Amino acid sequence: MLETNVLVLKLANPDAKGFKPANGFGNSLNILRESLENIVGDGLSVIDKTGLTNRYDFAFTWPKVNTSSNAGKQAIKNALYNQLGLELVPSREPIEMLVVEKVK
Repeated sequence: MLETNVLVLKLANPDAKGFKPANGFGNSLNILRESLENIVGDGLSVIDKTGLTNRYDFAFTWPKVNTSSNAGKQAIKNALYNQLGLELVPSREPIEMLVVEKVK
């Protein structure tokens, strides 16, 4: 375990009606978490601390923005909050990492 900078995904706006119990297969938040990590993570891990552990039916409409710009990343964070009631919060957390100390 190594303490490092991360983004924490939290449930912040319980009034958003983005999550419904799955009617059939549904999705876990892991798919969304991985996408956020790749698109707005800037090399940081995204840790899910929403407390939502079941499968849900939800839709997230990604804004059509330049994801390499700060304004584009902020637009995605705003859409995440408005549509699903989630936010990404910078934090320092211990995460499991593979550390290579020596290579032959």
